[in-house]
Parts: sequence; C-alpha cells; structure tokens
Amino acid sequence: WTNPTGDTTWAGVEIRRVGWRDYPQYTGTGPDYPANETEGAFVVQTGANAYDDQPLLPPVTPRDIYYYSAFSYDLAGNYSVYNAGASDRTTNYWLGDIDSTGTVDSGDLVVFSGAYASTEGGPGWVAEVDFGPSDDHSRFGIPLPDDAVQFEDLMIFAMNFGNVTAGGVSGQQLAERQVPLAEQVTFRFETAQTRSPDGTVQISVVLDNGATDLKGIRLTVDYGVGNQLVRVEQGALLRGGGSAFVGTLPAGPGRVHVDIAALGIGTAFEGSGELVRLVIRPDDAEVVSVRFDGADLRDVNNRREVIETTGGSDTFVPTVSSLH
Repeated sequence: WTNPTGDTTWAGVEIRRVGWRDYPQYTGTGPDYPANETEGAFVVQTGANAYDDQPLLPPVTPRDIYYYSAFSYDLAGNYSVYNAGASDRTTNYWLGDIDSTGTVDSGDLVVFSGAYASTEGGPGWVAEVDFGPSDDHSRFGIPLPDDAVQFEDLMIFAMNFGNVTAGGVSGQQLAERQVPLAEQVTFRFETAQTRSPDGTVQISVVLDNGATDLKGIRLTVDYGVGNQLVRVEQGALLRGGGSAFVGTLPAGPGRVHVDIAALGIGTAFEGSGELVRLVIRPDDAEVVSVRFDGADLRDVNNRREVIETTGGSDTFVPTVSSLH
C-alpha cells in the first residue's frame, strides 16, 4: 500500500483480520470484513508499506479464507473509517495442497485422481479436493467449492502442481496469447482398422496443435448409445514425457467428457500427436461412429475458449487459418 506523505500526525497502519472458519467447503456467504479497529483479530501496527502476515511456507493452521481490513491511525489514536479499497481476502494455503505439506505434489495427485469425477456424499468423495473453480479462475483465487470434483478443479490443480520440464510440456512462463486457441488447435479421430481380440475398437483422438500455451482440454465425445466405453488411455503424445492428467466424466447416454491438463506451473502442451485413445466395445453395428460434441479449451492462465458444434462432427477445423 501507499502511506500518506506530508502529514506529520500520521503514525501508521493497523491491520485486522477475521477467518471464515469453514474449511474446506465454505458454505454460506462468509464473514464481513473488519469494519473498524476493534473488530476481528489484531494482526500488526506498522509504519511500513507492506506486511507478510503468515508465509505460505511452511504451512500454517488453521486453513481458512481470511478477510483483512487496514486502517490508518494518527498520533492521537484516531483511526480512519472502513474503506472497501483497504480490504481484501486470501487463503493461507495453496489450492491443491490436499495433504497439507505446503506443496502440490505427487502425494496430492494420488488423492486427487482417486476423487476425480466424484460428487458430495458419493463414492470416492474427498471434500478437500473440491476447491475449484476459484473466483477469478486463477491459481491464487478464492475457492468456490461446487460439490463436485471435475474440470474446474483439475485446472486449478494443474496450475499449482510442481514445475514440470520433461518431454512434452515446458516449464517456461509464456507470453500473452495473440491468436485465439480455436484458430490454432484442431482435433480429429483415427480409428484402428481391425478390432482387438476382445472385440473392442480403439479410436485415437489426435491433437494438431499450433499453440504454445494450451494447458487444459475438455472434449465432449459422442460414442453412440448402446456402445460401451471400456476405458480412456493416455495417447503417445502424453506418454512421450512430461506430466499430464486424464480424467473422464459421464455426459449422458453414449457421451463422455474427456478432461486433460498439463501438470505444472506455467506448463503447456507442446507439439501434435495422439492425445488419448478411446477403447470402445460396440454393439452389433459393424462400424463405430464417434463424433465431437464440443470442446472447452484453457490456456496457461485458465482463460477459456469454447468450441461448439452443430449436430456433431468427426473433426474440429478452424474457421480461420493464418501464418505467424
């Protein structure tokens, strides 16, 4: 903050805070900000222009969303009135740090994977995994739990995961995007020519990627009512290196959301190739027909672009092509 200058009566700034006290679900509307210098808990009186209340590392307790207000005071002990511009809120933990170690790492990934696609009260539910979306869709935002663990939680988790530098993803901080993702990214199906001995058909989803900041993808795939989706496997592009998460969520009869994200702070998918492989056991039909029913794309800052289809299609093709 900026302290006043030229006022010889000014003495300092007092900061007060109050906690929500409902980690991890934060039901209700939350507390009010401290309205004056007597409300909430005393944090500090300082003549400086910054203060670090509780460093994120090592982890501190209790975990919570804390509401802060700051008040100027003078040499006579008079305080300024509450001003919304002098208040803000924050968590005191990283979103995605499920096991409270102070980092988002492989231990958290195990718990997150086990809870993915669960809903409150259902099998696999872990309330601490329901931290998305955040209020500003950033990895530093305020969690807005929605009683389900799915794509929004995945994007926050992926953005906070420990840095990844190997193989198919890069750890560099990327520049602002100038061209929409929808003009740089396409998806298409490639189907195996013969069925496997177990009667299944393998259909690859191939990513043609001209972007440098594609971090998350939700593909909605229609694989046909009556057919059975046996599993979704990581494709060669994801197995080639780096670290990525693949999860699925039912989207209705014969339809599935396939959620994919590059794990790591500032990481993105690099290059093109087989993204995932759908293993389908068809009904009596000789030909398995699959189509895209939409795509939700996210960049490294979790900015969203949605590609919608009319009547479904077996490929996404940009409406505009350009050379950069």
